[in-house]
Amino acid sequence: RLDHQVARTWQQSLAYQSLRTRRRYDDGPALSPVAASLGIVDQPMTRRSYDGGLDDVFWRNTVELGGSDTLHLALGWDRTALGQTEFGQTTQASQKSLTLQLNNHARFLDGRLQLQVAGQAQYYRLDNPRFSDSTGNPYGSVSHLNVPATYNGDVALAYLFSRSGTKLRLHAGNGFRSPSLYERFGSGGSGSYYGNPLLRAEHAEFADGGLDQYLFENKLQFSATVFYTHLRTIIDFGIPSADPFGRFFGYLNIQGGNARGVELSFTARPNPHFDLSGSYTHTNSDQPAPSPSAGMVRVPGLSDHQLTLGIRVQPWRRLDINWQTYAVSSHEFPLFGSSFPFSSGTYRFPGYVRADLTATYLLLDAERTKLRLVTRVDNLLNRKYYNGGFLAPQATVRSGLRLEW
Repeated sequence: RLDHQVARTWQQSLAYQSLRTRRRYDDGPALSPVAASLGIVDQPMTRRSYDGGLDDVFWRNTVELGGSDTLHLALGWDRTALGQTEFGQTTQASQKSLTLQLNNHARFLDGRLQLQVAGQAQYYRLDNPRFSDSTGNPYGSVSHLNVPATYNGDVALAYLFSRSGTKLRLHAGNGFRSPSLYERFGSGGSGSYYGNPLLRAEHAEFADGGLDQYLFENKLQFSATVFYTHLRTIIDFGIPSADPFGRFFGYLNIQGGNARGVELSFTARPNPHFDLSGSYTHTNSDQPAPSPSAGMVRVPGLSDHQLTLGIRVQPWRRLDINWQTYAVSSHEFPLFGSSFPFSSGTYRFPGYVRADLTATYLLLDAERTKLRLVTRVDNLLNRKYYNGGFLAPQATVRSGLRLEW
C-alpha cells in the first residue's frame, strides 16, 4: 500500500493484496475401518481439494472541498477464483468485478449539522466455468452468464445541540452481496453439485436512529439506537423446487426476514489513563417461514440479549492493559447447522460470559521506531461454551512483537 499526500487538500492511496487458500482432504483405505475389517470395501486413495484465490487492487482519494466538505472517491478491481476436486470431479471458475465508490461528507452550522451521502456501483464479469466431466455436470447448458450489476446507497444525518450536548442521528441505506463462486458452481459428496449459477445477489435494506448525550466536557457519553433491517433476498441451502439442474439439494434464493432491536451504550474517559465502555443489545430476528433444519421462525444461533464491558488501564507510560467482557443469553441451534436441508434436532445452548485480556508493553521508543510486546489471552476465565453448535476453544494465549517505523 502506498499513501501519498498530493496536496494539502488531496490524499490518495494505492494498494494491492493477494490471498491464496489451499485445503486438502486425503482419504486412504482406513476411511471406513469397520467395512475394511469385514472385507466389504477396499477404499482407494482419494483426494478432495478446494482452492480459492483473491486479487484486489484499489485506488482511494480524499479531497477537502473547502473547510466543511470532504469528498471520498474510490475505484477498485478484484478477481476471485475457484478450483475444486470432489470425488473425481474438477471445477474451475473465476469472476472479476469493478467497483466505483463515492462518499460526500458535508458539515454545516459550524459542524453542528452533518450530512453524509454515499453510493457504490459494482459491475461483474463471470468467466465460463470449466468442468472435467463436461458431459455429466448439470451446468453444461449454462454459458455466458450475465451477472447483474449492484447499486448501493447510504445516507446519514446528524445534528448536535451544542448547549445540551445532545446529538440526534438518522441513517438508512441498502446493501448487496454477490454469490460466491462456490455458491454458483460448488460440488459436494457422492458426486453431486450444490451450486446454482442463476443465483441472485442477496439484498438488504436497513434504517436506524438514535441519540448521543455528551456530559462533563465529553468525558462521559451515553448512546441509544433503534435499528431495523429487512432482508429482501438471501442465499440459503435447502431442497430446490423444480430445479433446472436436477439437484436434490443445494444453494437457492429465498425471501429473507426482519431484524429489529435496540442498543444502549456508554463510554467514560475520566482521565487519559483510564477508559470504561459498555453496551447492551436486544435483537428480535424472524424469518417468514420456519427453516427446514431448525423448524422455527427465529434465526438460529442469535441470542436475544448481548452485553459487553471494556476497561482500559495505563498504569504507566509504556504499559497498556485492556479487559473485554462479552456475555450473551441462551440461543437455539440445529444439530447439523442452520444450512442443513433436512429437519434435524434443535438444541438450546446456554448463555455464557467470556473475558479477554490484552497487554501491550513498549520495549523501544526511538525517534522513528517503536517496538511493542503484545500478549493476548482469549477466554481468560476458561469457560466452556458453544459457537454455532461447536465447542469453542477455552483459554488461549498468543504473544508477539509489533514494529512501527
